Amino acid sequence: MRDVVLVHGGWGGAWCWTSVVAHLHRARPGSRVFTPTLAGLGERAHEPPEDITMGTHIDDLVRLLDDHDLRDAVLLGHSYGGLPITGAANRRPERVGDLVYLDALVPEHGQSCADVLGPGFVAAAAAAMTRANTPHSIPWLFTPDDLLGPGSPLAGEVAERMTAHPAGTLHDPVDADRIRARRHYVYCTGSASLGLTGGFAAAARDSAAWRYSELDAPHDAPHACPDQVAQVVARISSR
Repeated sequence: MRDVVLVHGGWGGAWCWTSVVAHLHRARPGSRVFTPTLAGLGERAHEPPEDITMGTHIDDLVRLLDDHDLRDAVLLGHSYGGLPITGAANRRPERVGDLVYLDALVPEHGQSCADVLGPGFVAAAAAAMTRANTPHSIPWLFTPDDLLGPGSPLAGEVAERMTAHPAGTLHDPVDADRIRARRHYVYCTGSASLGLTGGFAAAARDSAAWRYSELDAPHDAPHACPDQVAQVVARISSR
């Protein structure tokens, strides 16, 4: 099994992949699976959010690829994680063999997270950071409840483990003009109500440049069906 790097989504951390990794190790003992926590999130939530940008998150992944001298690795991003994996694969095209978007955002060359999510999301994030007399009105940070409501699929039963997300990651452009990896889109069909990823899935499905597949799963697939996610990763990494 080739080396695998699993990158969490917004408000997440390495903890998002615990069950997926357990299934992978049972299926393929001895395989190397890396689950980095991006700057300012998870156990790194203490880091100053005003210093964190999309470039910071891309640097996190490039550093991991370099430090472990990964070659022909499978680099998978869930949700927001699609943005930094794109930038990292562009920076180190020789280290990434397969680039996998698990119900993830897919930037075109030069697009930022704000460009991908649109002005409505960005305005809601800005309002959440400046709203007075709420527990989440912290400059440079926004939470899933701020934007999506406490009953959203992104919050769910793991809401208590989520940490606020650095807003500086919204505005850096992501380069995508040097990627050589095979690109896969894995669409979670139960995520349609979010309205975030259907367009990316449709574009990948209709493009000969992409390998497209579906999971009968909600957007939060790493928690809802880790065994199915592990099967997808195992299949791709076996090639």
